[in-house]
Amino acid sequence: PQKQQQQQQQHHPQKQPSRAPRDAFAFFLLFSRELIKQHFDKKFSESELVIRAVEEWWYKLPRPQKHVFDELAQVDALDYKRKHSEYMRTVLDSLQGNTNGE
Repeated sequence: PQKQQQQQQQHHPQKQPSRAPRDAFAFFLLFSRELIKQHFDKKFSESELVIRAVEEWWYKLPRPQKHVFDELAQVDALDYKRKHSEYMRTVLDSLQGNTNGE
């Protein structure tokens, strides 16, 4: 399956740069928003008040409990680097193709 995915990526190069990697807080925010949405209506769960409460919750969270979110951020950063490298290769290949008269 992994070889098949790599072959598909080679045949269908990424046309846009990938989004910037998320940090640990961004993953925490996604996690907490899902919890809030389960207990409150959508309009309230998207409010600025809720975002501030989540930020405060994050700052009070003990370091060991933040570890899982740090790990998610590290994995996302590695994935971003891989995708960005692939994108830059396609851009460079395209530029080289254009300069060779292709």
